[in-house]
Amino acid sequence: MTWNDLTLLQYENLKSLADTDRSRFTNNAIEYLFGVKQPEVTLPLYEYSRYLKELQFFSEPMPKAKLGNAEWTLNGTVYKADLVIANFSAVQFMDWRTYSSQPNKSIIDLLSVVLVPKGAKYNDGTYDLEKAKDDIGTMSAVDANALLFFFANYFRLFVTTSLDSLRRKMKRMKKLPKGKVQEITEKLEQMKTLVERITT
Repeated sequence: MTWNDLTLLQYENLKSLADTDRSRFTNNAIEYLFGVKQPEVTLPLYEYSRYLKELQFFSEPMPKAKLGNAEWTLNGTVYKADLVIANFSAVQFMDWRTYSSQPNKSIIDLLSVVLVPKGAKYNDGTYDLEKAKDDIGTMSAVDANALLFFFANYFRLFVTTSLDSLRRKMKRMKKLPKGKVQEITEKLEQMKTLVERITT
């Protein structure tokens, strides 16, 4: 088994298992991925060792994937990611922010904001969002990680650049009292800090 064999749903479930009980992660991973109950008890040592070798890829970094045209066929539906954040709708931006600020971020939820059936717009009522999330769960964990990494970094860069530009324009404005410019500038800095915290 390799990172490329792992689906996003499997990755999220394994991550949850690791967060729950690190000491039993190997046995839990064997149970989850291969369906062997209590492998440390039921398997002979040579067979248990074979499963350990199958899980060896966890000790290696996840390979990087190229986004290409950012299209994936998942469960027979073609999904496309618009790689330009400036094209996001307000609800996309708000949902991304909401999902990314949750303590136990779901990559499936995050990607459901940016990966929509080709020809549709995010949550426009022309597709079933829950089905889309199920489909996204079948995506390769490697591809999902690449897409998530791209958007997290792009989102942070887009927002911080926009806030910096707005701050510079505010300082040049002559009509606002100096105290008001300072107050707004401080709020922009707070927003920038929040965005950086959310997207890391």
